[in-house]
Amino acid sequence: MSMIKKLLMIAVGAFCCASAAAQYPFIFRNDGSFNRIDLADEVVLRHRISAADSALTLGSEEIPLGAIDYIDFRQTDIPTLRFTLPEHPDYDWAKDKTTYLDAVLDIDGCGMVDDAEGLQLMVRGRGNTSWSMRKKPLRLKFEKKTAICGLQKAKSYVLLANYLDHTHMRNAAGLWVARRLGMDYAVNAVPCNVYFNGKYCGLYLLTDKIGTTKASVDIDENTGILFEASAEFDEKYKFKSSMKLPIMVKDPDFDKLYAADSTGMTPDERLAMWADDLNKAEEKVAEDKGYEAFDMASAADYFLTMNFCNNSEIGYPKSVYFYKRDLSPESLYHFGPVWDLDVAFNIVTSLETLEEVNSTTPLWRMWYFFYFEDLEIYNTLYAQRLEEFATTMYPELCEWLNDYAKMIEPSARLDGLRWPENTGVGGWTRRISSFDTARFGSNFFKWINARMEFMLSEAGLDIPFTPGIFDYELPKPATSNKSLNIHDFSGHIKSFKLNDGLEVKLSDGRLEVAGDGADYSCALADVSRIDYSEAEQTAIAAPALSDSRIEIYGDYAIVATEAESRVDIIDLSGRRVFSDDTSADELRIDLSTLADGIYILNINGSACKKFRRINR
Repeated sequence: MSMIKKLLMIAVGAFCCASAAAQYPFIFRNDGSFNRIDLADEVVLRHRISAADSALTLGSEEIPLGAIDYIDFRQTDIPTLRFTLPEHPDYDWAKDKTTYLDAVLDIDGCGMVDDAEGLQLMVRGRGNTSWSMRKKPLRLKFEKKTAICGLQKAKSYVLLANYLDHTHMRNAAGLWVARRLGMDYAVNAVPCNVYFNGKYCGLYLLTDKIGTTKASVDIDENTGILFEASAEFDEKYKFKSSMKLPIMVKDPDFDKLYAADSTGMTPDERLAMWADDLNKAEEKVAEDKGYEAFDMASAADYFLTMNFCNNSEIGYPKSVYFYKRDLSPESLYHFGPVWDLDVAFNIVTSLETLEEVNSTTPLWRMWYFFYFEDLEIYNTLYAQRLEEFATTMYPELCEWLNDYAKMIEPSARLDGLRWPENTGVGGWTRRISSFDTARFGSNFFKWINARMEFMLSEAGLDIPFTPGIFDYELPKPATSNKSLNIHDFSGHIKSFKLNDGLEVKLSDGRLEVAGDGADYSCALADVSRIDYSEAEQTAIAAPALSDSRIEIYGDYAIVATEAESRVDIIDLSGRRVFSDDTSADELRIDLSTLADGIYILNINGSACKKFRRINR
């Protein structure tokens, strides 16, 4: 499996598909609307053809054929989380940020993660400014540790609403960077659709909850500390440091520790001990000896991530986490986990311009980092990591973002329809509909490319830099409505003349076309798209492509290649999961970590073999 695929799994959760038998069709339209076709029951697409107006009937909705660009069929989709509140069936959201409500959670893994039914848990609201917005973030709490959506088993999780992020990429990209840099305890995240009491709430990001747990900051609660520097200053145990920073104890729970051992320190004594330790660390910082109290490698990686994201909130500060394992002389404070990046990447505008791309002021060269910049060890580490990021990791990020954009595209459109544009209060809380992923993704790439160039210039690094290209393009829309065309994943087409009454039935894993002499059937798993443009008919490919250059041996494949060949493996959603440019005569590909499902192996852009991966 390619490094890109491995990073995709890390950054958006360890997708552990148990089955890829389902199909997820979406109707891409040019009239500002969008449809997801639910195949839980039989679906019949009926065509009404007339000189005045032609339409496709889907259930009770009639869609003008001219408004349909194409119908996209995917083997997978992002997971869907359905919350039901048995005692409060009329609630649209959690009641508030303090009251936990009993709930039942059903998960449709949609071919990406395992399904789950009837999970008992509690939910409440969360967030500060984000809770005041129309789309609400949520906190999930299970009675015992439970693994969902491929994330590590835990009692608590967070659902980020990303209401202000019309790209739905900001938090995901920032967390990816932290993960790729190898920062300890980086947060995992999975995009998902959320329903609350049957009502669609939009596209969310399911993440770990930060705390001193095995799923987050895995340190001993009896000896270590996790601090949060935040202007909210709303935790029970808190203090103002010698540098006047608002420091809160995120974890552990001092009261619980005292309840478990009342012979030990009281909560106030424990707070005083840690406050004294941090104040001594700040004295080291002020003396330009910060390296004696803080881990410089984590500081460089943390600031690199925040600088790349242009996250102004660390300057307030807000949501700045750092931890220490114990009070031993050799123990240092480490920065992280990285968190809360929705007010980043030029949040004030729609990214149509490169506003703030050259900005350093929002970071305020914040507190400790203001002093760190006078340290040779910090500057050397930062420059080394920035060069490594720009030359090696940034191209991987751009490739990952292209895959991520395609993965969330249907859900981003549905979220955009659910939450249209809203001016908000004070400018920065403006909501922009997320409907146009292709345009917003392109703008996002322009911004991060310019940001990288600025960061390299700011650091005085004269190194080659290749800007990323947002190459996710939607299939070309229909140019006429004279025929119905069924495409498979190898580019073959089966066409039918559009006539009044022509029907397409989707049921039991099959696609059937009937009406006016048409009689055709194929497996849904072989269908990639339906459109209505004029097309030259070719034979739909057989269920299994064959190429003598390729042999599949369980956990690996052997590909006989020619000079300068490109080998790709794509899944049936069209996402590239492996890619290699090779000049060798033979390429061995590890298939052992591929999720269950059907894949196409391409050589130099041509589909050469279709195979099914089953993990036993």
